Amino acid sequence: MYNCQSVAYLGGPGSYSHMGCQMKFPEAKLVSYPTFADTFNAVQTGECDVGLVPIENAIAGRVADVHQLLPNSGLYIVGELFVPINHCLLGQKGATLADVFEVHSHVQALSQCGVFLTSHGLTTQTALDTSTAAEMVARDGSLTLAAIAHRSVAEVYGLSIIAEGIEDFEKNVTRFVVLSRERCVRINCFDQPITTISFDLGGSASKLHDALGGFAENEINITRIESYISRLTFTSSSFMVDFEGSTDDVRVRRILERLGTVANQFHLFGTYERALSQSFSEVE
Repeated sequence: MYNCQSVAYLGGPGSYSHMGCQMKFPEAKLVSYPTFADTFNAVQTGECDVGLVPIENAIAGRVADVHQLLPNSGLYIVGELFVPINHCLLGQKGATLADVFEVHSHVQALSQCGVFLTSHGLTTQTALDTSTAAEMVARDGSLTLAAIAHRSVAEVYGLSIIAEGIEDFEKNVTRFVVLSRERCVRINCFDQPITTISFDLGGSASKLHDALGGFAENEINITRIESYISRLTFTSSSFMVDFEGSTDDVRVRRILERLGTVANQFHLFGTYERALSQSFSEVE
């Protein structure tokens, strides 16, 4: 459905984004970038054909940077992937949990392991991604520093696994989306189409009823709705919505036309094939 000879992702070897790329695009060239903004830019400029970015986690919720970057990126969502997240505490060889004082990782990973970190009185420092955190810990060499990352990262950077399965809940999953410069075509071939949009209603609370009423009237099921405040102002909220159906459906087109008249800003990210979270096998 889309060209994927090269894929942009956040982080380095062993990061969850890297693992997701290996699952989704086993034959593609994988290109790492240090920030989400750089990852988006690689797709926008054509350095890479597509990008794979996390958009939400079962424990920590939405990935804020992605939600802020996506609406004005000019990119489309053309696929999705669910990746199981199995966090480990990684430290120097010979280090024990009693040695560790400070833990580094991506803000999402730290949030997903909040119970473990709090119960052991550990302080935290955010990093650009999990693999970068592990690389920093390995380079520093101190027994007092540790990183949260997947177990495979330990081998990459010569670290030891101090503790395993430290996420707050056992079934921890992150949803990733595939970004492209062009939207999916032949969407009528999808067995379970999902469409993603976002819109801003300004400061009018009454508009939300008007905006969402069309889904009930047209019997279209919303699978996810997320509201968030723009970084530029606290006077209005933006909404990102996933719903069943494709833009080929006349009922969906009626909803989109209605939203186009109600919303201050409206973005259609496209229709793509739904990926079932139950379909993945555990990553070891």
